[in-house]
Amino acid sequence: MSELPVLIVGPAGSGKSAAIRSLCGERLVRQQLVLADGDSGVAIGLESGELEIPDVGSLSLLAYPADKSRLLGRFIAPEMHAGVVLLIDGRDEAAIEELRHYLQQISSAEPLPLAIGVTHLDLGLRKNLDALALQMTDFGLHCPLFRIDARQRRDVGVLLEALLLSMYVAEADGVSVDRLAGFTEPLSSGFCS
Repeated sequence: MSELPVLIVGPAGSGKSAAIRSLCGERLVRQQLVLADGDSGVAIGLESGELEIPDVGSLSLLAYPADKSRLLGRFIAPEMHAGVVLLIDGRDEAAIEELRHYLQQISSAEPLPLAIGVTHLDLGLRKNLDALALQMTDFGLHCPLFRIDARQRRDVGVLLEALLLSMYVAEADGVSVDRLAGFTEPLSSGFCS
């Protein structure tokens, strides 16, 4: 049985904790981590949850706090995370700027498979997903982009399945993602439906 760690990032209110709760129930674990920042360390509060996949292992979901996003590039590392989910709050006037900010942080780190979910589109601004997708091409990124409700297990599950598929594509392109062994079953059975 193996564990596949997935980092969930995004601005405050984008649905990081809700996404983990939708898959793992109320079993969120809060933990502190100290990340080097120059000569000192910065305490980062993280929330995490585990999604057990019978006969395969588990997805370890880790929500990175929005207030520490300037340090995100130092935190993303292939030895720590197999992929990244970026959630963007679609009701926010600054959604495109937020997307650019996070893509800059993510692209400054070693490349990892990425999937993007735009949340809260039902509550106000209906940001054009095409405009957000255009921002991704500015960074040379080709990754899944979905409109999701982070409170809905099915929506988050589809986003994670797209991330897993991106991991397989990365592996086929020569990027080693050894931790994927055994994670073909979730894709064929729709593990998050």
